[in-house]
Amino acid sequence: MDAPTILSGRIMVADGPEFACTAQFTELKADDPQPNDRHANDRHANDPQANDLQTLTVFTQAPGQLLAEAVCYLDGIGAVPGRITARNPDGLTLHPTLNEERRKRITARLAWKTTRAGWTTEQREALRLVPEHREVQVRFADDAITTGEMLHGEILDLSRTGAKIQLFRATPAAIVGAAVTAGKRFATVVRVEDTVIAIRFRLPFSDETFNASLVL
Repeated sequence: MDAPTILSGRIMVADGPEFACTAQFTELKADDPQPNDRHANDRHANDPQANDLQTLTVFTQAPGQLLAEAVCYLDGIGAVPGRITARNPDGLTLHPTLNEERRKRITARLAWKTTRAGWTTEQREALRLVPEHREVQVRFADDAITTGEMLHGEILDLSRTGAKIQLFRATPAAIVGAAVTAGKRFATVVRVEDTVIAIRFRLPFSDETFNASLVL
């Protein structure tokens, strides 16, 4: 990672109450306390990017003893479990305990957030992605030709302001201007091509919530 990305979220220490926090992943320094992790050296030797996720600096009022287990829930990243390796007046340092798959997913999401932070508003709105969860139910409103019809579909791509969806069968309700609910999101059909519809959301996703792991 070129520069640490500041993330918002919440942290829970040793099954205690949750506290608000901000956090950033940083590289482990030579004089930093190191937890007993017999797999760490092999992991870091095999994966240079693993160094980017060695420590999580957490700014919070949450209490917690050294080596206590904690879970940090970060917006756009998800749950990051680990152990407390240091404390200071501003918060604590967490050593993440992540398997390889989870580590790679977090690294990819951090890179995504860092890149997107430098984009203009127009670039962020134009960005389209293919979400991890592509299945969606599309319900047509009562004012459509076929009232209240619900169809299963697959998201072809997604932007902050809309989506392109492949319906599993044709329907006369799919007309331009029809009001629909895609998952839990209210939208309007703006284009129809056979069984593919393009919709525009009533409320666009925010920068904080728009990522490949979102679910309509």
